[in-house]
Amino acid sequence: MGDPERLLRAREVAEMLGVSMDWVLDRWQEGALPGFKLGPSPQSPVRFRMSELDAWLENHRGGAKVPPGSRPLRAVR
Repeated sequence: MGDPERLLRAREVAEMLGVSMDWVLDRWQEGALPGFKLGPSPQSPVRFRMSELDAWLENHRGGAKVPPGSRPLRAVR
């Protein structure tokens, strides 16, 4: 088994995304943001895996997406 993936705290995710910690926890509670509790208690901390957040970001980013196999645009001079 490889190195375990470091788990991120809600505060770290909020800083990374440029949003509030409340926003992160609200999205997690809604089931919109991937994460998990470290125990059954309501006070148990919530943690996030970077790999899951990367996939979530890729699926939820706005703007134009480049289709696979397409050629990049080049500036015309």
